[in-house]
Amino acid sequence: MFYGLGAKEVRQVAYQMAKINKMKIPISWETNGIAGKDWLRSFRARHKDLSLKKPEPCSLARATAFNRDNVKTFFEI
Repeated sequence: MFYGLGAKEVRQVAYQMAKINKMKIPISWETNGIAGKDWLRSFRARHKDLSLKKPEPCSLARATAFNRDNVKTFFEI
């Protein structure tokens, strides 16, 4: 929670999305339950505007300040 996705998580999400959308996927994806490293490399080559960064934790103060009352006040203003 409050973290970005790493390379492995991106590959897992790609596999899950392919399964949900009933797309044709390689057998290795089915076997491993994850998209391949080559897929991630190709995806990044096609989408040069995206960058892969190491996830950094959210500060405790920021995480606790993100609550229903503060969000409601923000949108009311």
